[in-house]
Amino acid sequence: VDSAAMIVVMSGTHREQLKARYPNALDRVFLLKRFDAQSDGGDVFDPIGMPVEVYRAIRDEITASLPGLMAYMAGLY
Repeated sequence: VDSAAMIVVMSGTHREQLKARYPNALDRVFLLKRFDAQSDGGDVFDPIGMPVEVYRAIRDEITASLPGLMAYMAGLY
């Protein structure tokens, strides 16, 4: 965590857990969906135990965030 340029998490809960354990890293912790301009920037729902359609919808949410994430990362280096 200390050497990470950025840390991407799926939920606000994950972010809060990192904040509690690594308060100095908070400025490098990002919710994945913040990189999707079409989303609300909120949590990625954990589909465990749900039907395959829910998994596919979550996959699509993650996929939609990747171009913005990659563009952001390109600006870091």
